[in-house]
Amino acid sequence: MKFFHSRSLFAAIIFSCAISPAAPAATPGADDSKQSTALPADTVIFTIPSANEIAPRLKVPQNSGLGHFTWGIDAGSSIDMTANDMTAIALRGYFGYKGHALRLLGVGAGIDIMVNNSSRCYPIFAILRTSFSSKPRLCFLDLRAGICANNILDYKSRINPYASIGLGITLAHGRKFSSHILLSYTFQSVGRIHRTILMPDTSTREDFSDESFDNLASIAARASDSAGSDKPDSPSGAPASDLIPVTDSTFFPHIHYASISIGCSF
Repeated sequence: MKFFHSRSLFAAIIFSCAISPAAPAATPGADDSKQSTALPADTVIFTIPSANEIAPRLKVPQNSGLGHFTWGIDAGSSIDMTANDMTAIALRGYFGYKGHALRLLGVGAGIDIMVNNSSRCYPIFAILRTSFSSKPRLCFLDLRAGICANNILDYKSRINPYASIGLGITLAHGRKFSSHILLSYTFQSVGRIHRTILMPDTSTREDFSDESFDNLASIAARASDSAGSDKPDSPSGAPASDLIPVTDSTFFPHIHYASISIGCSF
């Protein structure tokens, strides 16, 4: 009877070993807690990448179109070096492309507000700003060229050439923001300007027997004042009915500015 039980137990052990998968051999010297467990032969293993491997692929690349757009503003003062009383407060805005050695390649516009008179100038220009290096630099070159609508005093507006060259000094620089000081020379062509004024008609010369015609401009000014106030003109003035429109033309010197401004770009 004992022999029968021993024989049955031996057969059961052999059968269990035959149907059970073989356990993988332990790696020599490996820690017991890190030993591999037995897996079925048809098991598929997936490798999940870590967060450090996924994150760089999700970031917007630096050379994308969005990363190349930039815009900025400048504000400063322009000193008239031609002594024509055209010193102005200057405001500028611009936008365009940036990348590698280019800080900015684009277009811009602005306004010059004269301090001591009612003149205004409106430049529209192309702008190139570069430090000649793809790495951040302290200084950069600023070039601008375009046209300028000049409203000089009470003369008619004229479109003239505009150009500027400047040296910029970086104050702060980051990935999305930079600030600077800009020292520049600006040339604004003006040339001949025109206006229409009222002058006495010389065909009515007998009406001004006691007035010299050497100073027709002063006569026209008095006549305009009397016409605007609805009062009868003095005997020495020109009646409003005797005034005719005359085109007055004069040559205004070109404007040369020395400018300093502070600005920022994004």
